[in-house]
Amino acid sequence: MTTPLHQQWLRLCEGLQLKAELCDSYWEEICSHYGGMARHYHNLLHLEELLDWLAIYEEQIIDKEIFQLSIWYHDIIYVAGRKDNEWESAEFARMRLPDFGLSADRIEQCCQQILATKSHQLLDTDSDLPYLLDFDLAILAKPWANYQVYAQQIRKEFQVFPDDLYQAGRKKALQSFLARPSIYHTPALRDQLEDQARQNIQAEIALL
Repeated sequence: MTTPLHQQWLRLCEGLQLKAELCDSYWEEICSHYGGMARHYHNLLHLEELLDWLAIYEEQIIDKEIFQLSIWYHDIIYVAGRKDNEWESAEFARMRLPDFGLSADRIEQCCQQILATKSHQLLDTDSDLPYLLDFDLAILAKPWANYQVYAQQIRKEFQVFPDDLYQAGRKKALQSFLARPSIYHTPALRDQLEDQARQNIQAEIALL
């Protein structure tokens, strides 16, 4: 049975005229990576949530195809604690995207969007990127009960690390968000999410 997430992948592949056998092969590949046993948060549900946000703001996105591919591939390589996940994910995408018949410029745009999810800093040349980064961090503004589930999922992904190391690293990452003038780049998401995200982050820090 085809899931709604699979249907979105099929529509993207059809729109880009990807060969059917490659569409199926790459779907299985995506499911294998995002469905790994160590993926407690960075999984298929995370992709669903980003695509749900895209459905709300799609009229603001200039290159929707590239934006979707950036969502699908931005965490395809993820090992908790590694500092090169985004680079590895971008390189993975760079291997796959030529099969979609994309120009070199569009492939590079996708790879740069994926790389930007590491620092969540903007590139002046890409007006779509602020939305991708904001969607990726929208989880921070969930109601507190949902946020706690997210925090627990992240801890599970880092379960090989002892509490002291994890807590120090997590606190540093969270404080870096609070130190920014704003967590969210787009006015719409900032107005909607900023206050709740800061409250959640401060509450998590207090529990670490």
